[in-house]
Amino acid sequence: LTTRELFSLLQIAPPPPLLAGFRDTPTLGTLRTAQGIETVLIITIRSFSESLAGMLEWERNLPQALNALLAPAISLERGAGGFEDVVIANHDVRLLKNAAGTPVLAHTIFNQKTLIVVQSTEALETILRQFSFFPPS
Repeated sequence: LTTRELFSLLQIAPPPPLLAGFRDTPTLGTLRTAQGIETVLIITIRSFSESLAGMLEWERNLPQALNALLAPAISLERGAGGFEDVVIANHDVRLLKNAAGTPVLAHTIFNQKTLIVVQSTEALETILRQFSFFPPS
């Protein structure tokens, strides 16, 4: 499936400019973390700046849009703030915490070519560590 076909199948509607910037076949998988089984979404992108702008626009409703993919045990009720800028494994990351202060969603763009969306910082650290040894082509 292409990214567009996958999102259509899952009834996920990212902003059109973001969707147009996705390339190739996405990776949709799971990763075991301390929180349980988490969904991992990895997509090759065409343009760093357009994809980042699209993700920033999508942040308003990203948890609701991806709700079907997220671990049900974690409350998605947002805290006082929205996404915040953090550094994880030497990468700039946008992180959303719930009202309890637990990370519920994170996204980053690895090497300006690969969008990564996960639910926890642990999952993101694992993926970034793997990509630093075996970068996606």
